[in-house]
Amino acid sequence: YLRAFASWHNVNVHDRNINVSYNTCVDPAEKRYNEDGEEVGWTINAKTLVQTGSGSTRATWTKE
Repeated sequence: YLRAFASWHNVNVHDRNINVSYNTCVDPAEKRYNEDGEEVGWTINAKTLVQTGSGSTRATWTKE
């Protein structure tokens, strides 16, 4: 769903839009449920990449 949303707005990494870049990707998206087993939304695991040198990158994962 997120990839389709990005493509709809022409900002998917594979759309070859040279004016757009981003450093975050969503690894898995998981449905969230309440105590009664009802769906209440989504939790995403986002990975952010930051270049720390000419040949190194730092990755940070967060749940949102």
